[in-house]
Amino acid sequence: MTLKRIFTVMTAVLLAGMSLHAAYITARLAYRTEGSVPERVEAVRTGADEAISDGLRIRRAGQDYSGLFNRLIGTTYTAGLFRLDNGHITGNMSEADYEPSVEAVRALSGVCEETEVPLLYINIPHKPFSDDDLTAFGRKAAGNLNQDRFLEAIREAGVDTFDLRDVIRRDFENPYDIYYKSDHHWTTDTGLYIAGVVGCEIASRYGLEVETEKFDPKLYKTTVYEDVFLGELGQLTGGLYTGAEDYHLIEPADETHFVYEEPWGDVHREGDFSVMLDKDRLKDPSLYDSELYYTYMFWNAPLQHIENRDSDGPRILIVKDSFGQAVIPFLAMGVGSVDVWDQRGNGGSLFDHIRGNDFDLVIVMYTGSMIGRDIGGYKDPFGFN
Repeated sequence: MTLKRIFTVMTAVLLAGMSLHAAYITARLAYRTEGSVPERVEAVRTGADEAISDGLRIRRAGQDYSGLFNRLIGTTYTAGLFRLDNGHITGNMSEADYEPSVEAVRALSGVCEETEVPLLYINIPHKPFSDDDLTAFGRKAAGNLNQDRFLEAIREAGVDTFDLRDVIRRDFENPYDIYYKSDHHWTTDTGLYIAGVVGCEIASRYGLEVETEKFDPKLYKTTVYEDVFLGELGQLTGGLYTGAEDYHLIEPADETHFVYEEPWGDVHREGDFSVMLDKDRLKDPSLYDSELYYTYMFWNAPLQHIENRDSDGPRILIVKDSFGQAVIPFLAMGVGSVDVWDQRGNGGSLFDHIRGNDFDLVIVMYTGSMIGRDIGGYKDPFGFN
């Protein structure tokens, strides 16, 4: 019997054991509990929760076991993901119908022209950084092809674009250094770097009074949390397949004064830079539960508002996906205020929000994976209205 077959049998036994364990606990509770029907139901429910928790721990142990096994035997494709020679985990993107996304940006551009506010589309690179990186797997990737075609189309429609792939290739010998190995997202160090790149770009391109000196890495302090980060892709492949990574919490060294709000929720925080940080995630973090990437900006809220009380700089609206989480707090250091709009799951009108506010610049900052994307239960990221 081959190693892979042995592993398959062991995994099947593990899953069967989880199911039997949960069924046994609930059945035993239903039999042994005395009292009224509601009391019995509550006992069974509590027992089922405990069984599920135990089963979840077993499942995660199984994931780690799977990851270790695949790592030891040199598996480079597992859980629908690829492990590149540089250790990075990535998925694949096929060719997308980008025309609906183009039409959406054209409509947004029309609203910006109507309100006399500039619109800038910023393209964020997504793994794999090059479509050729999956050739060795016999796969034809098209993520970068999608980005190229989409950007060309919106440029022809008169929309300003800024392709971050160009500056990353310029500034990084290995472009994959911007990402976590176990995640599709980029690191917090990259977030600070991108904030500086974007801040300087919008200052020079539009003449906005951005305090670009605020993006100097020397003005920040870094707290390193060792071996605490496991990204979304690493959780799928098992923690021992990629290994845990260090997490960097980066904060300004000097005094700052900010307001953070979620206008459609009951959230209003005033204080220093940390009002934009969810530091509770860093208290005894779990590789599978803490989601440390969202330490910055908490979650993909429909609308967030950041006010920098130390700056009289421009007021910017950023339409973003999750990559913006690690960028926007640092960008806010150099501007007056930022409204942060996430179109996914958002019941509001982006067009009305633009018309109802006096912005100096509107930015759409999307990763290449959003182009032509069908994201199921979420609203289309390009479903502007």
